[in-house]
Amino acid sequence: MHDLVEFTPAAYAELAGVRSACRPELPLPAAALRAKDEARPARKLLRRTVAREDGAAVGYCELGQEPLEDDDGVFVLGVFVHPSHQGRGLGRALHTELLRLLAGLDARELRAGLREDHPYAAAFAARRGFESGRRHVFSQLELGAQDPPEAPAGVRLTSLAELRAELGENETVTRLFPLVQDFTADIPGAAEAARDMRAEQLARNLADPLIIPEVYCIAASGDELVGKSDLRATPDPRGLWTGTTGVHRAWRRRGLALALKRTALGWAAARGFERVATANAEENHAMLALNRRLGFEPTCTYRELRALR
Repeated sequence: MHDLVEFTPAAYAELAGVRSACRPELPLPAAALRAKDEARPARKLLRRTVAREDGAAVGYCELGQEPLEDDDGVFVLGVFVHPSHQGRGLGRALHTELLRLLAGLDARELRAGLREDHPYAAAFAARRGFESGRRHVFSQLELGAQDPPEAPAGVRLTSLAELRAELGENETVTRLFPLVQDFTADIPGAAEAARDMRAEQLARNLADPLIIPEVYCIAASGDELVGKSDLRATPDPRGLWTGTTGVHRAWRRRGLALALKRTALGWAAARGFERVATANAEENHAMLALNRRLGFEPTCTYRELRALR
């Protein structure tokens, strides 16, 4: 028998454990989950309920207004049930709890996601009115020796750690912001987020405890920053997650993205890391091809879900 109780910050570690068990290809440390919550705009609602059995968290549900949308009627939902407790009706109970949490809210669009090889998730979502959207491919690379990177002429490859030491935090953010806004506009589904992006958001992102400044590779041409690729910590002490690789429009098709990624991967291997995982939208053919060239192998796929109310 399970009990549904309101989330409190004391449960971050338990929730991170449940989430990581449900999504082993994208584990999330408790510190990152807390940091993600703290970075949300204060006006954007977030609610969670925890399912406990004999006092231990075995699942949870959450809903929140999409922080990157101007429309406060767009909500993102999640139901996470520890694999050891799946198939017992707990998912249905947590979905019912989500409906209770949604009651009285002006939620016009609901968004979620599912792993396509999950035995129950697709049928569960379809019965509740969700339709399939964008598909994402997850891949993993076993780190080994990397080919020497060849950056375009006139480009210097440096790390976030070195740039901070050279410029200071504020100037680093100021110089990175135009680059990040430029390439974010071309990421599938992120054009609106790029338009509304502010330097303060980038500063918060750079403070993420998962970022490892020594393996965050940045390309500079004179005083202009023209590309970046970063790797982030995971609960696996030997594993990393790929952040974002992006190159300014004016510098594309010169081999810079490949040089950035090879450099970051080489730094990671030199620091003792053994594997790196990543995810890309299925229509992002250029990045998928680049990752295959580096040796990434597909592991699973996820599907975005949407429902209108």
